[in-house]
Amino acid sequence: KQLQQGTQNHHMVHEEELLKFVGLLMYMSLVQAPNAELYWSSKQLFHGLWARAFMPINRYKIIQAFLKISNPETERADDKLKKVRFVHDFLRMKCMKFWQPHECISVDERMVKNKGRYGFRQYIKDKPTKWGMKLWVVADSITGYTYNFDVYTGKDAARSTQGLGYDVVYKLCRSIFQQGYRIFMDNFYTSFHLFVDLLKVKTLACGIILANRKGFPQELKNTKLFNRNANRGKMRWVRKGNVGFVQWKDNKIVNLISTMHKSVSSNTFCTRRTKSDGKFRNILVRQPIVIKDYNKYMGGVDRSDQMIGKYNVLRKTSKYWKTLFYHFIDIARVNSFILFQEYRRQHQDIPELVRPKRYSQLDFTIELIKELANFDKDIQVPLLDNRSKKCSQIVPGLRKNSKNCVRCYRIRKVEKKSKVFCQICKKSFCFNQIRNCLVDEHSVPGSDERSVPGLP
Repeated sequence: KQLQQGTQNHHMVHEEELLKFVGLLMYMSLVQAPNAELYWSSKQLFHGLWARAFMPINRYKIIQAFLKISNPETERADDKLKKVRFVHDFLRMKCMKFWQPHECISVDERMVKNKGRYGFRQYIKDKPTKWGMKLWVVADSITGYTYNFDVYTGKDAARSTQGLGYDVVYKLCRSIFQQGYRIFMDNFYTSFHLFVDLLKVKTLACGIILANRKGFPQELKNTKLFNRNANRGKMRWVRKGNVGFVQWKDNKIVNLISTMHKSVSSNTFCTRRTKSDGKFRNILVRQPIVIKDYNKYMGGVDRSDQMIGKYNVLRKTSKYWKTLFYHFIDIARVNSFILFQEYRRQHQDIPELVRPKRYSQLDFTIELIKELANFDKDIQVPLLDNRSKKCSQIVPGLRKNSKNCVRCYRIRKVEKKSKVFCQICKKSFCFNQIRNCLVDEHSVPGSDERSVPGLP
C-alpha cells in the first residue's frame, strides 16, 4: 500500500525483525510510559529508555499499523475469529503438546479487555474486567499453566441439548479423558448429567452447583429450615449412584457436587472471624474435605490471570484480533516461564540452567526480551546526542521559503523562521547575529568552532 502511494521506502518484515517487535512489546509491558512516542523521546527523563535499541519509532509504527496475522485467501467468511484463527489454533496445539498437567485442573472463564465494536463482545458486571472478550480456559491447578482455551463468539448452531457449560467442559477437556484427571469447576458448568458422563470417560469432577439444576436431590432443596436450625459448620449429604451432593452451612448455604469425595463429614476445620460482645474473634468451623479441596484446586485459572496481568503486553486498540494477538503473546510468555521452571527442576545437573534461588517471572521476561532482540550481554543503551548522526560536517544551504528552526522549537518551544538549512539532514536552523543554531546543533559539545563554510 505504501509502495503504491509512494509515501515510504517500504521493505518487508522478516522473522528477526518480527521477533524484535514482540520483544519490544514485552519491554513496554515492563517499563510503563503514557504513550509509545515517549519510549523514543530525547527528553532527559526518557532518553535512557531502550526502545531505540530494538528499532526506530517509524518502523515500530509501520509494523503496528500494517500488522496482519492471517491469510485472506484461507479465511472462512463464517468464522468470527478468521483474523486470528491460525494463531489461535497454533497456540492451543503447542500449549497442549508441551505440558502434561498435574492431576488436578480447573475450568473457568477469563475476560480480556477490549471495548471495540464486534459481535461477541461481553459484559460481566462482577468481573474486574467488565467489557471485553470471554475465553474459556483450562489451567493446571498447581502451576497456573494455560493448558487449553477457546474464545467465546456467541451462540453456536452446533450446541448440544445439555447446555453451554456442558459443551465447554467436554470440548476443552477431551484430550485428558481416560487418564484419571480431576476437574474443578464453578456453578456455570456443573450439572448432574455432566458428572455422570465424565465418570464414563474415567474423569472425576468437583464443583459448586445451583439448587435449581436438573438432577439436584429433592432432599436438599428445602434450605430455609436447614439454614434456620443448623449451626455454622453443619452439613448434610445425599448420594445418587456415584455422584455425591454436599450441603454445608457457612455464612450462607453452599451446595457442592463431586464424584471424587466420600459424602461424609471429616475432621478438617477452617478459621472464621465472628463478632460477639462487641469484639471480633476467630473461631474454628468444621469444614467438609470437599470444600477444602475445591478452594485449593479451583484457582488455577485465577493464578494464570494473575501471572499474565503482572506484565501483560496489551496495547489500546479497537481491533479485537489485535487484542487477542497481544493476549496470546502473554499466554505464551507465562507458559514458557512455567515450562522453564519445571525443566530446571528436573535437570538440576545442567550448568546452563543454573539461576538464582528466587528466579522470578520478571527475571525470565528480561532474559526472553534480550533473546528475542538478539542483545549481547554487555550492550549499553544507545543514548541520544543533540547532533544529527547523519551530519559528519556542516553543509548549509538557502531555501526559497522560510521554515521553523527545529532547535528553537525543540528547546524553547518558540517558532523562529529561517531560510538557512542543513543540506545533509534537511532541517532548518537560525543563522544570524543573535543565534547560530546551525552550528550549535551540529558541533561537538565543548568545541569552539563557530564558522560555517558557504555562508557569509
